[in-house]
Amino acid sequence: MGLLITLGRFPANANTIAIDFTDYFAQINDSQQTRGWDFTVNSSILVTDLGVWDANNTVFKGSPGDGLTQPLTVSLWDNASQLLLAQATVPSGTTGALVDDFRYAALLTPVQLDPGHTYVVSVFYPQTGDPDATNVTGISTAPEINYGSGRSTQFGFPNSVDANNGYFGPNFQFIAAPGNGVPETGASGMLLAGSLGGIFGLRLVRRHRLG
Repeated sequence: MGLLITLGRFPANANTIAIDFTDYFAQINDSQQTRGWDFTVNSSILVTDLGVWDANNTVFKGSPGDGLTQPLTVSLWDNASQLLLAQATVPSGTTGALVDDFRYAALLTPVQLDPGHTYVVSVFYPQTGDPDATNVTGISTAPEINYGSGRSTQFGFPNSVDANNGYFGPNFQFIAAPGNGVPETGASGMLLAGSLGGIFGLRLVRRHRLG
């Protein structure tokens, strides 16, 4: 599967969000750290957007959404092969809609994930300033997603496993893959068709909280 990269393109619509949580410890990362988490899927999905948690940068457990201090690159990996499947960079500041405390960049073409594989989503922090959430409670996932464990490393694929319910820097949005009982028409079908054709239609912004 080829690598798909987009820089600074933002979702026009919030699809299904992979994961959410209710409480956390906000951890300021050291520079040049990669944080993320692994997961499996119960049915085939198309990942449409990669995002990063926009925590409050000055007040512990303050209201999130004050903007990112730096551009942050979010990556999606196949765990077994350590193959980079997709990557997107979310610029600094408050550019783009804040969706449930995460800021997203849309992939130019959705990436299909299938059952029987373990995947990893991660974000690279090149400098200090933006926290991730660790030791979280109240984790909830979309029905299609099974959360595994936290992952970390310095550069590249995050192969170090952490069991402390973290690190929730990255997140993603998705739609059901065609053939999973979802017709290829309507909002999902329009997204897929527009992506494959290189033209994205205008869609309304909506929030979708889990649980």
